[in-house]
Amino acid sequence: MNMLFITDEQELDLKVGPSVVYFYASWFLLQSKLVSLLTAIEQDAGCKFYAVDVEAFPGYIAKYKLASLPTIKIIKDEGFVAKTLTKISDIESIAQEIHDVRQ
Repeated sequence: MNMLFITDEQELDLKVGPSVVYFYASWFLLQSKLVSLLTAIEQDAGCKFYAVDVEAFPGYIAKYKLASLPTIKIIKDEGFVAKTLTKISDIESIAQEIHDVRQ
């Protein structure tokens, strides 16, 4: 699987989980580094990964209650947000959070 960068709101299909959604803005300087980290764990995580630029889709800010960027939401079936990560420090902690939600 490859992380899907959302270009159309209909692409964000969270009805069948789990999914990991990375919300960002283009001004975030470390955005490409974080995408690299997420891509590195995506295959082992066993879920779909999405990236959403909230400048292109500002409606997601309210819909997913985004208080800061970047934010990672780990979504279970039917769009239920199981975990929100805003303090993103390292690949191991992200992978562990995804693993914990999948249990």
